[in-house]
Amino acid sequence: MRAARRAALLAPHLDADGYVVEDRRAVYDDARTTSAVEAADWLDHLTARLEQLAAAPPRSVYTLVFGALGQAPDSFTLYGTDEDDALNTLRQLPSFLRWSEHQASTSPPGTSTVVEYHGEWTHPHLAAPGHRYDLRAEQTAAATRPAARRPPPPTSERPAGPPATGTPPHRR
Repeated sequence: MRAARRAALLAPHLDADGYVVEDRRAVYDDARTTSAVEAADWLDHLTARLEQLAAAPPRSVYTLVFGALGQAPDSFTLYGTDEDDALNTLRQLPSFLRWSEHQASTSPPGTSTVVEYHGEWTHPHLAAPGHRYDLRAEQTAAATRPAARRPPPPTSERPAGPPATGTPPHRR
C-alpha cells in the first residue's frame, strides 16, 4: 500500500520512459522527500510496535502459599510473568530450598513431612500484612548474578599404550 502511494506521488513527474521531467525536478524532489519522511515515520512506528511485541512480558508480584501437613501455611512473595513462572522460580531460590529442608527436618521421627503447594490460596499480588517471606530481592540478585561456570567436559584421551616398536603399520 505504501509503495503504491509513493509511486502515485512520483508518477506525475516522470516521462513515458520513467525519467524525471527536468522542469518538474524540484516538485519531484519535494515529493520524494515527503514520501521518504512518511516511510521513516511508519518504520519508526512499526519498529516500536515490534519491540513491544518481542519484549519480555511484564512481571507481576505473586504470593505463593505452601504448607507442611499439620502446620500453618507460609506465604512467599516474588515476581513472575504468571503463576507457573513464579512457582518455577521459587523452587530454585536458596531460601525456599532451605525452608523446605527445614520443614522436612522438623517432622516427628518415623514420619515424613509433605510440603504442599496451596494453589487455591495463591494470588497475583502482595499478601495482606502478616507473616510472609518476601523473596523479591533474592530473586533479583539471583537473576543479575553471572551464570556459574561449568567445568570443562571430560576429555576422552586414550590411555597410553606400550611404546611402538618396529615398523609402523603404514610402512609394512
